[in-house]
Amino acid sequence: MYIWNLSKLKTDLKAGPLAEKEIFLYLCLYTVLYGLAFIPFPGTITYNVWDALSGLLTTLVTLFGLYYVYRQNGGADGGQFAAKYLSVGFVFGVRWCVMIALPAILLFYIGRGILSTLPDTTTYIDVLFLTALGTHYFWKLGGEIKELR
Repeated sequence: MYIWNLSKLKTDLKAGPLAEKEIFLYLCLYTVLYGLAFIPFPGTITYNVWDALSGLLTTLVTLFGLYYVYRQNGGADGGQFAAKYLSVGFVFGVRWCVMIALPAILLFYIGRGILSTLPDTTTYIDVLFLTALGTHYFWKLGGEIKELR
């Protein structure tokens, strides 16, 4: 199982399918991280229409993103989609979060805080930013999966 070494994982996937145990472990990690993502921070219980829109857009980006990655894998003619998505998606996701998402989020909110007062609730700017970030993740992940065809 890999956490950071994407090139080694891709080499292993090209050599043959992952063991079911490895796929299961990646699925477990996804599940844990997904659950943790929905734990609200203290003081962030106030929801508004932008939170609902953000949830809807996140769902749409994820569905279209999954389809895009599926097509990049070869669609119905591709192989091992779930194993590739879970393993490459996880390792790529860890790297993407550290190198792209976290710096982008920090720059976005620090810059926004410098230019104005940060609002207490979600705004359309937050929704646009997070939707763009999610779209970028699936676009880049699709490229990584395409290399395994």
